[in-house]
Amino acid sequence: MNKYDLVVIGAGPAGYAAAMRAVDFKKKTLLIERNRLGGAGITNGALSSKTWWELSRETASFRKSLNRYNIHAPQVAYADVQGEVCRDVNERKAMLEEHIHQLQRSRNDQLLDLKYGQAKLRTPNRIEILAGEQK
Repeated sequence: MNKYDLVVIGAGPAGYAAAMRAVDFKKKTLLIERNRLGGAGITNGALSSKTWWELSRETASFRKSLNRYNIHAPQVAYADVQGEVCRDVNERKAMLEEHIHQLQRSRNDQLLDLKYGQAKLRTPNRIEILAGEQK
């Protein structure tokens, strides 16, 4: 049985940040995620919607500039925009995973453990992790 200074359940934006801050303070930390590092905020939440918004804003600005010069704006393919959003989300997920791996290979390698599964609090000081699936 492993012992930790802090156990963080959920590796979404807040849980991930909490675990990283604990490592900064040299606390042995367990980060438990049910399936997706970064959580819904990255997979289908804020990052996706902000990327859609930014691409829409840029497209509108581009069209407005072209209209000033009486130039016909090209068509924007929805599939291309959707692909760009997916690439951004995957890039961010890869960055988070790489950050975890770098921490685990660094001089702080004993400070952070990442486990996938569903956490169940059994007592105030014991947590059971049921098998999870990394996505």
